[in-house]
Amino acid sequence: MRFNLDPNDENGRFDFLGFEFYWGRDRKGKNYLKRRTSRKKMSSALKRFTTWCQKKRNLRLKYLMFKLNAELRGDYNYYGVIGVYDSLAEFFYHAKRILFKWLNRRSQKKSYNREAYAQMLKTYKLAKPRIVERRRARKAYARS
Repeated sequence: MRFNLDPNDENGRFDFLGFEFYWGRDRKGKNYLKRRTSRKKMSSALKRFTTWCQKKRNLRLKYLMFKLNAELRGDYNYYGVIGVYDSLAEFFYHAKRILFKWLNRRSQKKSYNREAYAQMLKTYKLAKPRIVERRRARKAYARS
């Protein structure tokens, strides 16, 4: 498998292990390899989350939120690397909307309106997206 790692190439993008790698510039103007969540993996994760909510919507709310937070933390632990926070925040936004949709389909009448849903989310806190990768420590070199 060959990857195009030429920073001057506009289409030097490639997907690997669920991330899309591409060239960008830092504040000093130097080229460096940036990454974000692959679009394919993001859409498949949202589909998987939708089917999960569809199957688990009839659980007791406390247990459902406990399981949901475990699912979200697992995604954040894998995709929570430096430079990917925007994708995590997008996933969190869509996950909240999907959960609202499927919680309202628990019975023939609506379970939540927007205000009641916001109150429920205050009671049962959802795991917020976070970066779990740590920056590498720089080695200090003694001057001779």
